[in-house]
Amino acid sequence: MSNTSPLLYSIVDVFQVFGQHEVNKAQAYLSGAVQNLEMQGNEISATVQGTGRRPYAVEVKVSRDPRGKVCFYTHCTCPVGTGCKHAVAALLMG
Repeated sequence: MSNTSPLLYSIVDVFQVFGQHEVNKAQAYLSGAVQNLEMQGNEISATVQGTGRRPYAVEVKVSRDPRGKVCFYTHCTCPVGTGCKHAVAALLMG
């Protein structure tokens, strides 16, 4: 894992944006499913092993809106595509 600068978000931000249900689903992936985690600037990338044979590629960009609220822009190669448990798992590991 490389980390060139700290990302400015907290677990509270993750809960507020994605909700308890998605965070609960993501917690099942915290025991080894998140791999190749890279954090650079305001971006996170990882691979997350889901139920399929091939791991999903996850990308997350973290920013703040004009009021200072944290925003997460996610993309995942899973069928859901965005805002999924795989992206949340990467955020929780970050």
